[in-house]
Amino acid sequence: MDTVGVKADEDHEAGADVLRFVEEVAITIEGLGLVRMAGRVVGWLLICEPREQTFTQIAEALQGSRGTISTALKSLVASGWVERRAVDGERGDRFGLRPGRWVQLSRAQNAHCAAMTVLAAQGLELLADAPSGRLARLREMRDFHLWLDRELPALWERWEAERKS
Repeated sequence: MDTVGVKADEDHEAGADVLRFVEEVAITIEGLGLVRMAGRVVGWLLICEPREQTFTQIAEALQGSRGTISTALKSLVASGWVERRAVDGERGDRFGLRPGRWVQLSRAQNAHCAAMTVLAAQGLELLADAPSGRLARLREMRDFHLWLDRELPALWERWEAERKS
């Protein structure tokens, strides 16, 4: 077991590299507001085989407390990162990353862009008589988020078109 709390995958030649990757995903996902263990679960589900894992498989791979992993999975299922599926003839459910989640995350961030645009407009209205230099940061915030709001839908459409071809 590595110090990051992820069990080495004996069937994988680069076990230490896999562990580092899972932990790097965890750190990055933590930056999105999720707890580190949720990030580890996402990291593991990105690379595990089979693509869907039982709770026991995830717990064995990540070597965290069962309670922490259970909490992370509940959070990931509730927030749409992970889907839970019952399999006929199996006692436990299987968990896998929800297909299309990356586009969904991007679209959710676009909703954030709309909120930032509204805030910038409020600030510009509030400080309408302020010197131009004082308003520059608000204009930059507004203009950037307006640009994202305009450009991102075309990127999503291109993404979907490329995925279908």
